[in-house]
Amino acid sequence: DDCDEENGPLLAIPGSHKGPILEHNDNGHFLGATDIAEAGLDNSQAVSLPGKAGSITLHHVRTLHASRANTGDRARLLMLNSYKAADCWPILGVPDLDWYHGCLVRGETSWTPRMEPNPIRIPADLGQVGLFTSQEAVRGRSFGEDAVAAR
Repeated sequence: DDCDEENGPLLAIPGSHKGPILEHNDNGHFLGATDIAEAGLDNSQAVSLPGKAGSITLHHVRTLHASRANTGDRARLLMLNSYKAADCWPILGVPDLDWYHGCLVRGETSWTPRMEPNPIRIPADLGQVGLFTSQEAVRGRSFGEDAVAAR
């Protein structure tokens, strides 16, 4: 399906993945959102990413991103995929090696993780709560709620 300004396209702040790691937790609970002012960013830096049916967007996992509310009567479909290097292992381990190896797109599994001098933050435990449920606590306070129009 097409995604336009009415049904809430993805918004992203270009280059934000190169900045500091921002807090996504509140009192030990993962919120799935952050305060962009903490990084010296604001809504005016957000770029809207609408697309025709079949379009995709790709961004670094640390790119600050959000979606506006869907104000129309059409659904906004979402499919999440993630890609990584074969030697990029999750900090907290892999609970299911068969699944993890099945996600390898190219190359061979590496049993030696590549270590780069990048800032990291140990993620909070989501427990039984999903990402979108955890974000309900910050609805109306993220940059996606009132960010700029398409550029």
